[in-house]
Amino acid sequence: MSTRLYIAVVTTTVLAVALLLLSLAAYVVLAYSLHAQLDRDLAAESRQLSGFFLTSTDSPLTANSQPVATTPYEAVAPSGSIFRLVGADGRVLARSIGSHFEPLLHSAYGTSGARPQGNSFETVAYADSRYRVISLPVLLPAQAEGILQIARPLAPVEQTLAHLRLVLIAGSGVSLLFAVGLGLLLAHIAAKPIEDVASATARIRAFGEENERLVPPGPLQEPTWLAQSLNNLLDRVEVAEEAAGRTSVFRAQCAAYVQSQLERLIVQQRSLNDFLRTELRPHDPSALELPPGQRRTLRAFLQTDPRGWVTAYDDVVVWLEAQTEALARWAHNLPLTIGAQEGLDLEREVVSLAPLLFGLCQEKREHYGDSLQITCQLPSTPRLRVDRRGLHDALAAIIDAACERTPAGGEVSVDLHSTEESVTITVTNSGNAIAPAELPHVFTRFTSAASSRESLGLELPFAHDVIVQHGGTLTVASAEGEGNSLTVRLPREGSRGH
Repeated sequence: MSTRLYIAVVTTTVLAVALLLLSLAAYVVLAYSLHAQLDRDLAAESRQLSGFFLTSTDSPLTANSQPVATTPYEAVAPSGSIFRLVGADGRVLARSIGSHFEPLLHSAYGTSGARPQGNSFETVAYADSRYRVISLPVLLPAQAEGILQIARPLAPVEQTLAHLRLVLIAGSGVSLLFAVGLGLLLAHIAAKPIEDVASATARIRAFGEENERLVPPGPLQEPTWLAQSLNNLLDRVEVAEEAAGRTSVFRAQCAAYVQSQLERLIVQQRSLNDFLRTELRPHDPSALELPPGQRRTLRAFLQTDPRGWVTAYDDVVVWLEAQTEALARWAHNLPLTIGAQEGLDLEREVVSLAPLLFGLCQEKREHYGDSLQITCQLPSTPRLRVDRRGLHDALAAIIDAACERTPAGGEVSVDLHSTEESVTITVTNSGNAIAPAELPHVFTRFTSAASSRESLGLELPFAHDVIVQHGGTLTVASAEGEGNSLTVRLPREGSRGH
């Protein structure tokens, strides 16, 4: 969710909830006020009527010392109310003119013999209308205690509340629109500077405009601080990249110099190995340019072969040749390893993997001869957009690592499988399993498994870096008695079909 949308949603929600709660509170307060005012009016009216019947000289109750006649006294009720005065014997002593006082008959004190202890309010429903009724006890002259009841319809209050609800609903709609507008405005004010900083940062990252700097967006302090911090970070990145570039150039120069010196020494060592094997090997003293006396002494010495000296000599020559080839591999992989560690400049092109793997297997068969059995299963021919040289060197390093970890007479197999999403290359060998303690360090430079014939640990780390830069993965699995398995998975992104 974007910052603008998040701020707009949060602000609108908070404002809408606040306005809704305010509307509900206003409605509850007004409803309570109207009902309370109605109760106060009924209480005042009850005091007025009770005073009239009990103290006024015009009251039929005070004019007679005897109980009033059977016919109720009728009077006009104030404020459109209806009333009745009931004696202790249940007779209606007074009532409002034209009133049949049905709501009063349906009240709690009109249908039972109970007597209120003071002013008692209740709401009575009658004929689809509701009435508010007050009942209070009165002391009648020459009679026992009676009950005065006054009722007033709730329709005016309910109509007022209904109109208030309509007003509040309409006001809530307007308030919601106001909340949405205010939320969008606040979101724009708050998010616009952040979006400007984010877009400028994305442009710098996408187009590599490292020299561009962010302009402080607007008067807000926090986005300005953010822009200044990013500018400081870009300055530091620029300085670091310049230093890294100089370091990379120096490292590449050092690697090239070391490689050239090593290659020169390797050539000299190979020449020396050939000389030791062919020219200096003491099996044919007559071929050596020695004085006759020394030649005869050497021939006599070789005929005795003290303690297998000739055999030991051959073993030393074989060991020197093996160490020379290991040093040659390390010198060959040195610039590639440095390049993979710093990040390859990938030059992608469409490459068919099956011919590439077939050619690598052929090269390894020629190199290892009959000492290893190298097979390949290539049922499909997927084509990917990859860096041809980098992927070729990485796959060659993986197959080399499998071959080096396979004893003489063992088998190395290369299998290729493809799906619509990815391509999988599995290289397995029948060598000794890698120890569990060594597995986490297989892709660490300058370390290697104990079962490997080389101890420099550069091939697999280099291959791992190249595969990762292509968006793929390189994993290793090892089990005792089953050998080792290296699995390369490359995404089919940019595939051009089969």
